[in-house]
Amino acid sequence: MPLSIALASALNWGVILHISVGLVAGAALVRIADGPGEVSPTALRQQQTAIEDHLLRAAESMPAQLYDDRPAAGVESLGELIVAVASMQMTRCAAALEDATPDGIDRSPSDKATATAALRRSFVYCRPAFDLLNDRNGSQLVGPASASQQPRINHLVEVVAHNSRAYGTLSAYLRLNHIAPPLNEGE
Repeated sequence: MPLSIALASALNWGVILHISVGLVAGAALVRIADGPGEVSPTALRQQQTAIEDHLLRAAESMPAQLYDDRPAAGVESLGELIVAVASMQMTRCAAALEDATPDGIDRSPSDKATATAALRRSFVYCRPAFDLLNDRNGSQLVGPASASQQPRINHLVEVVAHNSRAYGTLSAYLRLNHIAPPLNEGE
């Protein structure tokens, strides 16, 4: 286990992780609101495009040999986290697209090549869901009939919020390994 990960284990990892994730997710959600209770489809698309770039760059900047490392016992490895992001995106975007049978993401492999390929595939799959979103159909109830349906925009807001939290977590993983996260490169 790299020294930086061992040091993080000795610190209160949960507090560090929740603070960084909360700050990133909060900033993302503030940027997509037009006013109280309103979300702009255009701003939501822009936020997804930005977080897509940040997540891909973060995933690609971590060396392959660290994809199985865990910052602490019981915490997802980097590979597991990236695959979980891809899987969640596929599920939520399938609901927004009213697609009952999206190609699933295999959550078991966590090597760099497989995880980053799954992440890229989930972003490609999700783009039409964000492109479809507009002021008229955002409130349309969509999703699996077996579950409670939600407005289309809710599924996509959850994708952006989840991706923002995941970026915060990935940033912590990168910093623990002395790699600058994409938003902080050059500092």
